[in-house]
Amino acid sequence: MKERRIWIDWMKVLGMLFIVWGHFTPNIMHNFIYAFNVPLFFCISGALTNVPSGGGKLWRSLLLPYITMAIILIPYNYIGSIASMHLNWKNMGYTVLAFITGEQRAVISSNPQVIYAPGCGTLWFVYALAIVKVLFRTTNKFILYVTLPLSLITAYIIPSFKPIGDYAVFTIPLAWFFFVVGYLIMHSSYFKSFHDAFKNKVDMNSLFVYIIPILVLLVSLIYFIAEANGQFRFFKADWGTSFLLMLIGSFFGITMVYIMSVALEVIMPKRKYLTVISNGTIIILAFHTQIIYILYRTFFYGRNDMMTLSFSVLIIIFFIPVIRFSIKYIPSLVGGRKF
Repeated sequence: MKERRIWIDWMKVLGMLFIVWGHFTPNIMHNFIYAFNVPLFFCISGALTNVPSGGGKLWRSLLLPYITMAIILIPYNYIGSIASMHLNWKNMGYTVLAFITGEQRAVISSNPQVIYAPGCGTLWFVYALAIVKVLFRTTNKFILYVTLPLSLITAYIIPSFKPIGDYAVFTIPLAWFFFVVGYLIMHSSYFKSFHDAFKNKVDMNSLFVYIIPILVLLVSLIYFIAEANGQFRFFKADWGTSFLLMLIGSFFGITMVYIMSVALEVIMPKRKYLTVISNGTIIILAFHTQIIYILYRTFFYGRNDMMTLSFSVLIIIFFIPVIRFSIKYIPSLVGGRKF
């Protein structure tokens, strides 16, 4: 049995924290978070992929959780939308179709103005990832290298012809790029040598001598790049004002989270709840926005960065018993993962 890579668990947990925090739309760090949080998860997904993998695994790990969550979210979201947006039950067909087509919000009408019904929401990521994994199973290493520049070119031109509606399919070229990069890096002997050497050098002394200064430098660079590029909205296939800045900010962000994760693995070896959160990130992805909505509708006001970060951490902690319960009693929600 292969030894569990704790630094990967930390990357998934930190990545999910940035996803939740980003959906709070904090005042200062909003563009910073969006500069890398979604590319990070596609990169991690590629890093964790081995070929060949059977269709049964894809069904169990992605498609079954997607369908199960759709069964839960479609009526839940629609009841809330009827109350707040004055939609009616006749429009639920648009929502069901949106889950089938991977549309984040279902477009009911675009004339004279765009009217939306609930769609698949944050689960667009699962939809796009499933397609990427299906395509990945049909390729070889040579094709992977060939498709890297082609996927970037396709992603670059997509905003110029994308129709109304936020369909996951339009995110696939860039999702493919980061997924393949993650796969190639993880399966590179150079990376394995670098990772082992870096991990062996991490201790309390190195933490203060060069790791924290490097992280501070990366945070500063990502922040200024994100502000220069504007909001990078992966789900809309909106890359900001500069495609190049978007790529640079994404890779700096992925590097930042990697360094943090390796340091955390060495400094905090105990992982009582880390594995639980890592195995249940798909549940947090699907349901955390409902908690944020409830918070803003009840007592939560303002978008102070520290306050939203604190609540993001609390939401992650809140999901620990939910994930444990799901793993034990509703395994379809977590793709059959175990503790």
